[in-house]
Amino acid sequence: MKEIAYPVWAISAQWEYKTPEGWKYNSTYFKVSSKDNIFDEQLWWEEYHNKKFEHKLIKLDKILLGEFTWWMKWFCHVNLNYHNNEQGAFESFERFLEETYGSIILDVHDYSSMHKDTYLNKVTNKEDCIMGAEERWRWKFCGCEQCKKEQITIVKH
Repeated sequence: MKEIAYPVWAISAQWEYKTPEGWKYNSTYFKVSSKDNIFDEQLWWEEYHNKKFEHKLIKLDKILLGEFTWWMKWFCHVNLNYHNNEQGAFESFERFLEETYGSIILDVHDYSSMHKDTYLNKVTNKEDCIMGAEERWRWKFCGCEQCKKEQITIVKH
């Protein structure tokens, strides 16, 4: 299967919100992709922030990181190319990791080995924390109805 790379953006937001105790600070950072090549960060913000509290948006940034077949979310990687089985998903995910980080995949569950906290991303030339993706024993294919409906692939780790 020929996989398509889609744009991946980094979204970061900082805001303050008023509570009975006073103003509180909050922030978020995540990566997102879209099959239609757009992501409206203003619309996301309007849907995301808590409308119960008065709030002040401090900063909202969207940075295009590049085009990728996989991108990382919290302890999982997402691919907008649909794989309907574990084998196809794992083969694609392994190719992505090797192309992006080199030969880092560990096949054994070995707590005595020294694991790195970050790996050099050969595409961005920056260090990434990949949340256990280098350990094959952690990989779990998500074949849920939501993934089927959205035609996406998720590998949890």
